[in-house]
Amino acid sequence: MTRVISPTMRSNHQKMTDVRKAKIDGIAKFIPAQTVSQGPSAGQLAIVGWGSTYGPIHQAVKRLRAVGVDVSHIHIRYLMPFPENLGELLRGYEQILVPEMNTGQLVEVLRSKFLIDAKRLNKVSGQPFKIREIVDAIESLARRVSMNAPEKLTLKDFSTDQEVRWCPGCGDYAILKTIQKLMPELDTPKENTVFVSGIGCSSRFPLLHGNLRISHNPWPSARDCDRGKACRTLS
Repeated sequence: MTRVISPTMRSNHQKMTDVRKAKIDGIAKFIPAQTVSQGPSAGQLAIVGWGSTYGPIHQAVKRLRAVGVDVSHIHIRYLMPFPENLGELLRGYEQILVPEMNTGQLVEVLRSKFLIDAKRLNKVSGQPFKIREIVDAIESLARRVSMNAPEKLTLKDFSTDQEVRWCPGCGDYAILKTIQKLMPELDTPKENTVFVSGIGCSSRFPLLHGNLRISHNPWPSARDCDRGKACRTLS
């Protein structure tokens, strides 16, 4: 008997390892899709648990949802492999919190497999989680999320104290009102918005939107335009 591993044995070992892995991965096709125990299937915060943490997580989420906190409870029952829809489900939440009775086994797997920024809540004292411990962790995370959330833009954010003066009946009045009403609905940060103006009356248009970046884009000169007469008329 020799200890030398032949090329044939090496390739066969790799093949059999791949076959076994494929069999395990294939189990995901026969297990139920992951569901949400409480709350919506997408939102601000999801508490993800497994095993014995179900009770305290369920009660903590139930209490906080009763007072209007946007939080859901997902309890994983199949760990190897995970349900096929788990990654997509978790990505529907802005924040993920994983309470575990260990040093963070599941949270590390979720972070590496699905590339999500899951937060850990670990306890290894030999005692189960108290409901209050999970409630406190959820409230703390929810506060941090709300503090970092941008303020909702309103019509006032796109207005100015400058006097609006165009010719009576000018269409710019209607355009200005329409844009000022539309911008808050788009919910786009002001620093990501640029108004491009031409010359003449329209050049005042961006100044009437309040603290937005402006690009002044004058008409081409008549000598640079194939239709010089038309350019002079428009300008």
